[in-house]
Amino acid sequence: MYRFRCRVRNSIGWGAWSSPDSYIIAALSPAKPDPPRLVSATSTEITLQFATPADSGGSPLTLFELFVNDGDDANDATDPVVSYTSNAPQHVLTTAADGLETGKIYTFRYRATNSIGNSELSDAVRFALVDPPPAPAAPLLLVSQTQGSQIALEWPRVVLDAG
Repeated sequence: MYRFRCRVRNSIGWGAWSSPDSYIIAALSPAKPDPPRLVSATSTEITLQFATPADSGGSPLTLFELFVNDGDDANDATDPVVSYTSNAPQHVLTTAADGLETGKIYTFRYRATNSIGNSELSDAVRFALVDPPPAPAAPLLLVSQTQGSQIALEWPRVVLDAG
């Protein structure tokens, strides 16, 4: 932060100094942050992780904002996530607190703010609110097809719950 004052000179001489009440902050808006990263997802919650921008713009970061869309692919992530208020590097969004719906794919973006202004929004990322698939059963050895230096294996098909 810089403080300055000035005065003017004409043919008569120098004028009085101005008041030193003005300040200049030598900074810019923060750099564009990386997009949110998926930590985990289930049918009722999504946990995202955020990275601070590589460059704060020369002024301390004061606010981070997370944006989500309504689960419709045609819409960009412009709605603020109101449950994200702590500026923490990780956040859990839930069906109960954030109005998300199981089975939808949501778009997320993120931005940082300093005393000068907002960064650009991060690139958009899309994550689904679904449970991960179950683990497959153990593989079966196909003895009749195993020979020499080759082993034949087969896995039973994983059946997903459609409900």
